[in-house]
Amino acid sequence: MTNHVRSLGIHPGEADILLALPRDNFGSLVIELKRTAGQHGYSVDQLAYLERHNSVGNCAVGCDGIEHAKEVVTRYMAGEVS
Repeated sequence: MTNHVRSLGIHPGEADILLALPRDNFGSLVIELKRTAGQHGYSVDQLAYLERHNSVGNCAVGCDGIEHAKEVVTRYMAGEVS
């Protein structure tokens, strides 16, 4: 599986969702999605990827489950994320 993912050009730590639509002061929304809270932690690569995006003006967050991700996307699109 890992070789297949790498063959697609995906690198370790890359986020699951990238919404390339600027809102307010952010260039894009980057989401690292986990199934449920506490089930699996974030890898060092994932945390570095999110921090890198935050440092250049994107909104990069980790979400625990799809409902949390939908809430973040809705808030981001409405300009309610700070």
